[in-house]
Amino acid sequence: MDEKDEEQKNDAPESPMKFWRDNAKSMLKGSIESIESTAKQIIAICGILEGIYFHAITYSDIRGYIGTTEGIFYLAPLFLWLVSILFAVLVFSPKVYHTNIASSRESKETYLKIVTFKHGMLKISQIIFFISFIFLLIDMGLYLWGC
Repeated sequence: MDEKDEEQKNDAPESPMKFWRDNAKSMLKGSIESIESTAKQIIAICGILEGIYFHAITYSDIRGYIGTTEGIFYLAPLFLWLVSILFAVLVFSPKVYHTNIASSRESKETYLKIVTFKHGMLKISQIIFFISFIFLLIDMGLYLWGC
């Protein structure tokens, strides 16, 4: 076999099955990290939004509405952002999981429990975060139309 034939063998594409298997492995390894990274971003964004929104309320003329129905709408985004932060922080809450490292089935089940819990807390946080924007749009309408 000469050098050209050897190079052609080395340049042959990998089988698609191996590619997808390797791809699935890397996604599994990074799933918890991805969930936690998203939770960190939600915490940061909610914190920034709360600071900006609180100052907007403090320096505007809507402080007089706080005890009224409109006041509930004005305070709703702040409350929802706090709740969203709470669920995002729960992504990081440590829990004790008992597993047998020697058993691949038990290890898989434990891993899936961890990912399912973290993903559930993140989804709740995201839903509440998006709902807060509905109230923010309502607040903008109330403020601009002078209600």
